[in-house]
Amino acid sequence: MKKTKQLKLKNFRAPKRNAAFSFKDDWDVLRGAVEAVLAHTPTKETLNGLSARVERNLHPSSALMYSNLKSLISAHLKNEKKKLQQCLSHTELVFIQTVAATWNTFKRDMHLIRSIFIHLNQELVATARDEQLWPMGSSLFRRIMFSEQTIHDAMVAQFLMTVTQDRNGEAADTNVLRSISTMCSELFMYKMSIEAPLEEETRKYYTREGSKLSDELKLPDFLQNANRRVGEEEFRCNTYLQSTTRENIKIIVIQTLIGANTAYIEDGFRSLMDNDDSLSLRLLYSFMRTLRQLDLFITFFKDFIKREGEAIVKTPSEDNLMVKRLVDFRTKVLRIVKTSFSSTSSHTIMSEKATECFRFFINLRANKPAELIALFLDSLLKRGFKQYSDAELHKLIDNVIEVFRFVDGKDVFEGFYKKHLSRRLILDKIASNDLEIMLISKLKQECGSDFTASLEEMFKDISISTDLTSSFKASHPEISVGLKALVLKKSTWPTIPPVNVQLPQELLTIRNAFVDFYATKHKNRLLHWQSSLSTCSLRVNFAAGTKDLQMSLYQAIILLKFNSKDTWTYSELQRETMLDDHPLRLALTSLACGKVRVLLKTPKNRHVRKKDSFKVNVSFSNERRKIKINQLQLKQTKEETEATVAKVFEDRKLSVDAAIVRTMKMRKSLLHQKLIAELMSQLRFPVRPVDLKKRIEVMLDREYMERDKDDNNLYHYVA
Repeated sequence: MKKTKQLKLKNFRAPKRNAAFSFKDDWDVLRGAVEAVLAHTPTKETLNGLSARVERNLHPSSALMYSNLKSLISAHLKNEKKKLQQCLSHTELVFIQTVAATWNTFKRDMHLIRSIFIHLNQELVATARDEQLWPMGSSLFRRIMFSEQTIHDAMVAQFLMTVTQDRNGEAADTNVLRSISTMCSELFMYKMSIEAPLEEETRKYYTREGSKLSDELKLPDFLQNANRRVGEEEFRCNTYLQSTTRENIKIIVIQTLIGANTAYIEDGFRSLMDNDDSLSLRLLYSFMRTLRQLDLFITFFKDFIKREGEAIVKTPSEDNLMVKRLVDFRTKVLRIVKTSFSSTSSHTIMSEKATECFRFFINLRANKPAELIALFLDSLLKRGFKQYSDAELHKLIDNVIEVFRFVDGKDVFEGFYKKHLSRRLILDKIASNDLEIMLISKLKQECGSDFTASLEEMFKDISISTDLTSSFKASHPEISVGLKALVLKKSTWPTIPPVNVQLPQELLTIRNAFVDFYATKHKNRLLHWQSSLSTCSLRVNFAAGTKDLQMSLYQAIILLKFNSKDTWTYSELQRETMLDDHPLRLALTSLACGKVRVLLKTPKNRHVRKKDSFKVNVSFSNERRKIKINQLQLKQTKEETEATVAKVFEDRKLSVDAAIVRTMKMRKSLLHQKLIAELMSQLRFPVRPVDLKKRIEVMLDREYMERDKDDNNLYHYVA
């Protein structure tokens, strides 16, 4: 078996000193070398030789060597300080150039000295007894050079002055600024000596500039200048300042230019929105976000939308333009939000705020926007409307639905839309069935299937009526006069006020035949004839030729009377037709005073009176064979509008009553406030708590519910 060798560890022993050399002799050589380095003259001995002298004197003379070296460096720095003091009276950049040069030279000198005393520095690292050579040198430089405030203040003043020159676009020595900035950072005095004074000077500089430019520039130019200034300051920080300064300086620039001029910015904000200035809005949003003042920006944004929206909605003289202006304004706001606030978070925030504002101002005039939206859609969907292409029309309808989404009184819209749709269907004014179905589909998505159920039923009635008319014509070939009968369910269609009229015998015969035919198809059903929206096509023989006149039933009845008599007075026509004054006057006005005058009136004027007489205008001529005579009775009157709104309000009462009973039946017992809250969440139209309270009282009187005997605010359902 082999023997294992043992490894013996002996205590470390310092190298033996050569008795031929002493510390005093070595130090004299080292001192001469240090002085040569500081004086920038050649040393008498090589770096390796000097380093060897340091190494052999480490034990036990390292402390003395360190102290002597520190004294040498201190003495040198004191001499350099005197040179700096002599430069204090110099103008321009001489002083800080001298400071920068002194520091850079000292750093190079300390690098060489540390190379000579590398072994001493290593011992300082190992023992941590004293500062290492470089920290010791930089501490001495800071303490000696800047022990007097005058040197420090002069350096700071000239540094700030040079930065100001750079900001003013003047020539500036950025190299010396970078040297001073780096020096202060390495001497751990940057924050106190450079950063703090620079921030204060920056605040003063841009406060002056902001005050001056806000009086001279328009807001877009002002914002561009602020953005340019922020970029310049970031470049300065990257070029000759420290990275810790960048964010603070940026915030100060934005605060003094933007945050301190909010009144000026608020005044100019409208011009940014009016001109779709997405770039300026994006800049302003970014500045406000940096300052954590987005709430103020959002306030400007919301105030603009509300102010513009109120001007559109609350101007009755321009109601005919309201919907188009709302659509254009909504499109404009959405475009601004999309182009100015592209990030996901900002886009979401601003979209929500815009929606909130639209919902606010559109409902400032109760019911009117809903009525006008229905009227606007009616104009788009009528046959003969050719202002837009199909693609443009689809896009416009989508935008109208966007606006409709903000309307609280959707039941008011439903009432008016149903009325207009009924006229389009009855008068065959539908421009496109596909477009109508598409719109109903969009309304269903917005408001639910209950909202559009009656609208869909109206189209079904028209389809069934078409088949019914075809069947009638097939079963009555002897009837030469064309008939298109529309059989409409009373529960689905808007109420049409009945008008008394005496039909001519030829029309009575056709009507009676259809009644008998319908009775064979549907027993126990009763037809109520509505003539106010009926139309006719008459072939009339004039001296200039035969014309086909398209007109209302009332106009046709009047013209047919002239087959039996050449001249009729107003009173005679009223007695024969049994029409009331209003429909008769409108019909005669359109026939005798309109653009197409097939009747002549005596006396000749534009107003129909009871003493007037009428005869056929046999000399009537027109280049067209088919001529349409305006039907003045189709124009919606104020009374009809009020009746539609009243019908909506009556339906609202029924909806509230049904909601009360439904809720109480499910809950059995509820406090008054909880019942109000439940109803407010269920009803799809705006309603005030006071109105709900009135309907609750009605339900109590009808004994659908009762109050608690001990608590008047508690209701119980009565089965």
